[in-house]
Amino acid sequence: MNEVPPYKPGGHTCELFGESAAYGAAITEMWEDPEGRFWVGNGEYASQVAYCPACGAKAPTQPAP
Repeated sequence: MNEVPPYKPGGHTCELFGESAAYGAAITEMWEDPEGRFWVGNGEYASQVAYCPACGAKAPTQPAP
């Protein structure tokens, strides 16, 4: 299991609501870490993203190519 990055106090966050499969939702939350990176996850796994999937905000720090 990968380590879930920390939240940035006062950083960008969005709750994601949608349908979930038999094993639960793949993405349930979005947050910004202290370095300005955006992450999506489900409380167990996380992935870095360039934009917020809920509102379209661009991450201050973009993922490495």
